[in-house]
Amino acid sequence: RAWVANPAAVNEAAGLGTTIDELPLRERLTADLVDYQSARYAARFTALVDQVAALGHDQLTDAVMVNLHKLMAYK
Repeated sequence: RAWVANPAAVNEAAGLGTTIDELPLRERLTADLVDYQSARYAARFTALVDQVAALGHDQLTDAVMVNLHKLMAYK
């Protein structure tokens, strides 16, 4: 019951770290690319996302992030 009410507190008390599902989208996608290929490959992803984010359009940044990840993680 306690976990349903406050999963972060229960995980912390149990000595469990943050799960991948609790990370922000950008961090999850970057971690996925590191696991898929390498940190260098994921750095290319973050560099392009940073360029788009600098434009200041959140919806555009989210769209680029999701679709670039799909392209780069294509198996």
